[in-house]
Amino acid sequence: MTKVSPTEDRDSQRLILLGTSKNESVEVKEEDLLYIKSNDNYVILYMLNDGCVERKMLRNTLRRIEQVVGDTLVRCHRSY
Repeated sequence: MTKVSPTEDRDSQRLILLGTSKNESVEVKEEDLLYIKSNDNYVILYMLNDGCVERKMLRNTLRRIEQVVGDTLVRCHRSY
């Protein structure tokens, strides 16, 4: 199940995205999340980390992440 946990960190919201397995999770500031790409039952998160673009893969669907994140995410294509 995907879960988003907002926490206050200098007026920015942190997202904690969980994968379907026990040890999968990614924590990212809302403004550092660049985009998410879907690949079947996996999503690839592209985010900024210390000024560099970092890529993380989670076993989850874009639809589930979209349902939890809500208005933060704008879907422009069925895979993005």
